Amino acid sequence: MPDQLILLAASRRNYVECLPLSKCLESYYCHTTGEFVISPLEGVEFDHIALSLANALLVLDAIGVPREK
Repeated sequence: MPDQLILLAASRRNYVECLPLSKCLESYYCHTTGEFVISPLEGVEFDHIALSLANALLVLDAIGVPREK
């Protein structure tokens, strides 16, 4: 979606959440934990997601978070 980040998880308990991109612009990849962190949202069940660096960078690019220089 052009203005939303959609989180999907398929397992014993399916999970779907739509988050406005405007509220995700401080998201980042934590090198220490190996997780993509959705920020500054509060109240989201899954705001830390295990992703490889390469996949996290793809998500950050897709949602428009500028890379640090």
